[in-house]
Amino acid sequence: MSSRLWLESYWSCGSWHLATIEGHEVFDQSQAIPAVIKCLGALQSGSGVCKRCHCVLPHGLSVYSADIDQAFEACDNNSVGKAWAWASSAFISSYNSSSTQVRRGRQFAVGHGTEGWSRGWWVISMTQIQAALVASAASTFCALGDVVLQLRGMSIGGSLSSSAVAVHLAFEESTAFDSERLAAIGFQNCGIADVQWCRYVDDILSFSRTLCSRCLSVIFSTLYSEKLSEVYSSDLALGNPCNWLLFEFHIRGPHLAWT
Repeated sequence: MSSRLWLESYWSCGSWHLATIEGHEVFDQSQAIPAVIKCLGALQSGSGVCKRCHCVLPHGLSVYSADIDQAFEACDNNSVGKAWAWASSAFISSYNSSSTQVRRGRQFAVGHGTEGWSRGWWVISMTQIQAALVASAASTFCALGDVVLQLRGMSIGGSLSSSAVAVHLAFEESTAFDSERLAAIGFQNCGIADVQWCRYVDDILSFSRTLCSRCLSVIFSTLYSEKLSEVYSSDLALGNPCNWLLFEFHIRGPHLAWT
């Protein structure tokens, strides 16, 4: 089966991922603003003081953005296999099915389940997708003369690379509100009403009305195994806008405006 079919089958899981396990990835830039609006709508109002460090919040809304460094290089076959096992378990629990379908032809379509589909559809199991992702992550070789070396991670632009990165980072994000993890870094009673974020591939944009942007940076720098490069912190921005993807965001009290 072509790598494109495998990739399309993963993207079919991308849509349910957002809906069923509260994923944070924006799969298309046209989804960016709806995702931001959803994040802002889920946040509770703040008291004007950071819940963690007790500093006075300079704005009614804290914004922090960062790039995840070397996300592709971090996707080895071990991490991708473990992450997909977690994602497929969520898929099976949600749909009571261990398979997804991809329709062949010029116009691709996807679905879930194993019945009700005519000829022209590929039925692909979660186990098969895991095997494809693990094999792709493990097949990173280069030759220097007679010496064959295996490179770390996945190549940018590979047919399954973006899919591997998506599931790897989503797996890391699934531990965001683990109480023991948060307590270890000084957060108490912190949940989805305090922190919201969206991510496009490896670009994060996060929000809070109860935490300062410096404390947001602590949450995310300890959430991912990869190093983060800070792009924007509202506490330090001196009123300057935040640029994310194709958009420019301006903080207006507890709200956000964009162009």
